[in-house]
Amino acid sequence: LHILTPSRPPRGLFYLQKGRSVMDTRTAQKLLRLIASGADTYADIQKALPEIDHSDLYFAAFCLPREDRLLQEINPRGRSRDEEYTFQPDDRFTLTDKGKNLLSEANEKEYLRKLAAKNIALAKQSVCYARCSAIAAIIGTIIGIGLAILQICTSRG
Repeated sequence: LHILTPSRPPRGLFYLQKGRSVMDTRTAQKLLRLIASGADTYADIQKALPEIDHSDLYFAAFCLPREDRLLQEINPRGRSRDEEYTFQPDDRFTLTDKGKNLLSEANEKEYLRKLAAKNIALAKQSVCYARCSAIAAIIGTIIGIGLAILQICTSRG
């Protein structure tokens, strides 16, 4: 594990964007959902998301500017920037306001995506019904014309 400072972000799930380190969106959403579900210990996170290593979590909780942090440790222990900080299995995390907002936006986008998929399925079903109605109308018109011709032929005779 590396000693982390704000000037040296971890290599894992973070990347630099406009000079700032940011966690991969999909992974961040998984992490936020996990913590919001109550699986908030370091052991829970390691078990559910093995792709998140110690340095990624440390960076997300401590190294980003306070307003950009997605989570924070509940009851953090004292630490020195000169020493490596390691998490214990029972260390717990909670979402910051930014983390809650990001999770809310992700949930809203997921809801809208599911709603759009449902609307597309209903639209496809409606197209099928419209085709059936058009075919029924054509058949009805043909039968009507046939009956009219039959009536004309029988009335002359």
